[in-house]
Amino acid sequence: MPRRAMYGSAEARLRKALQAFLGGDLEGAEQELAELVRADSNDMVAYLALAHLYRERGEVGRALRIHQNLLLRSDLNPELRSRVQSALAADLRAGGFRDRAIAAYEEVLRAEPRRADAIEALVGLHVEAGDYAAAIAVQRRTGGWFRAGDPKREAELLVTMARHEYEEGRGDDARKRLRKAVKLDPSSTRAHVLLGDIEAERDRHKQALAAWCAAVAAGAASDELWQRISAAHLQLRGDRGESFVRAHLERNPGDAAARRALARVLVAGGEIEAALSELRELLGREPHDERARAQLGQLLLDEKREAEALEAYRDWVAVHLNFRTTAHVESEV
Repeated sequence: MPRRAMYGSAEARLRKALQAFLGGDLEGAEQELAELVRADSNDMVAYLALAHLYRERGEVGRALRIHQNLLLRSDLNPELRSRVQSALAADLRAGGFRDRAIAAYEEVLRAEPRRADAIEALVGLHVEAGDYAAAIAVQRRTGGWFRAGDPKREAELLVTMARHEYEEGRGDDARKRLRKAVKLDPSSTRAHVLLGDIEAERDRHKQALAAWCAAVAAGAASDELWQRISAAHLQLRGDRGESFVRAHLERNPGDAAARRALARVLVAGGEIEAALSELRELLGREPHDERARAQLGQLLLDEKREAEALEAYRDWVAVHLNFRTTAHVESEV
């Protein structure tokens, strides 16, 4: 067969194999790839694709055999050998052979110290094993995530470690690690939120509030976080929480979650009318805010103002139905 025709046929089979794989037809993809390697035993791309398919299908043993056989070949260039070794390590990891997978990835990194996928996988394996010191050592040794003046990834790893320690009941260790993480990266919202949770669990509400406020300042702004801030304010019975929320709203007047939080803080302080005013102002701008509507209705019910609560829910139904009708008409058009 002419060389050009042979390559054309190989490329066509590869395309068909890819289409079958993406379409979920793994048997069809396997058939095309198997034909390719039978026709040309030097087609490394087809071998690697076939082994990947086996691993995806859970047939780790077959993937391992392909990669091990490829590594016995003497005609692999260094780059391709490293690629095959990395795929072998992935097989071992998928098969649950963690120690062997770690050794295989270490071999990859001896050949290519900056290979990102190997660094990521090796760090993940150490974290899975609970060997966080080894995970950090890999990062520092390889320069994988850590770059001069950019310690964010180290902070991320420390937060992951702290989360594991916290779930294992080692709150003191987790707290120390999180304090180090926020020093490395003051913008780590995950570190601030978890640190606040740990402090609150110890009834250190002032420290918890400070951590959660730091998370908001770093860019986190969810209802769950604002609820934590409201609860801490209630425990402290001071105005620090209200002051912080108001200062935040001056900078971010459109933050609906913060506006709802301010209403909760005001209720905790007995300022019912002020809380109602905040919620009504929010709903005037955001009539589809179901959380604010529910909060308003519940507050009115708590205050025994059933008629106003009913009116609030009627308004919500009217707005909701109008929105649904408008959306339906637009879709028809």
